[in-house]
Amino acid sequence: MKNHEFKTTFKPYRKLVILGQPIDDAHIKTISPLNAELDYPDLTTFNIGNVTITLFDPDGQYNPNNPDNFWTQHQHTQTGNKSPIEIHIGYDTDGTITSEKIFDGEIANIRVNLRPPEIVIEAVDTTQNLRPAKLDNFGIPRKVILSEDSDVTHIGRYPFPEHSIPSDRSVSAITNIGRTQMTDVGTISTEGTTTPLNYQVSNDAIETEGGPLWTPNTPLVTYKDVYRYKRVDALIASILHHYGISESEIDILEQTTTTPHFASHGRPGWELENPDS
Repeated sequence: MKNHEFKTTFKPYRKLVILGQPIDDAHIKTISPLNAELDYPDLTTFNIGNVTITLFDPDGQYNPNNPDNFWTQHQHTQTGNKSPIEIHIGYDTDGTITSEKIFDGEIANIRVNLRPPEIVIEAVDTTQNLRPAKLDNFGIPRKVILSEDSDVTHIGRYPFPEHSIPSDRSVSAITNIGRTQMTDVGTISTEGTTTPLNYQVSNDAIETEGGPLWTPNTPLVTYKDVYRYKRVDALIASILHHYGISESEIDILEQTTTTPHFASHGRPGWELENPDS
């Protein structure tokens, strides 16, 4: 090509900002892809907006054990915990930067590697307040009598209704005849003195210790089932309201799809094919 007049050069651009300070790109070893999905099959635990960043640190500049580190120099705690962090990506067109902020959160943990000398930053966005929260009182209330699985002999097994997924820690049970309280022991015993009034929630069923309940008793179970066939924005608003967040703006971006669908009957964490992307 003899005439370079119309040649334009595009270069990838990224910027890492911690405590309001741009981090020298030479210090950045890796930035992991953002994780932005709801964990499955544990539908009651959120794991949204995580990123892991590895920085070269030969001088201990970011080391939490250094009392005169980057964090204290910028009036933060020595550990760096909860430091605000941003990630911007885009491109550089002949010196003109075009970028977007793709992550805005705070540091949750910093690990130190000595060989090679580097630190690993684990950061989460503002959904960190939901991530560790067990939604044990959130879902559609259910009260059902479970039927025994007669193919199992060494324990009692009473499957939940098909397609039902009880929210974690939301299950309670009594016997349907005598209304005797049953106890969730976490893991049932396989030796020593056992009682079928002890149960565990496992394998989509209530499993009782030592064998089935005394005939004709079966478990009468109360629990919270996961939401299905709900608008995603309404579901998110319900979750936020459950944790006292009453004012929120939820924007679900429209997608052009051949066949719009939600994975597994409307659980959050959906996948949509976009032929225009």
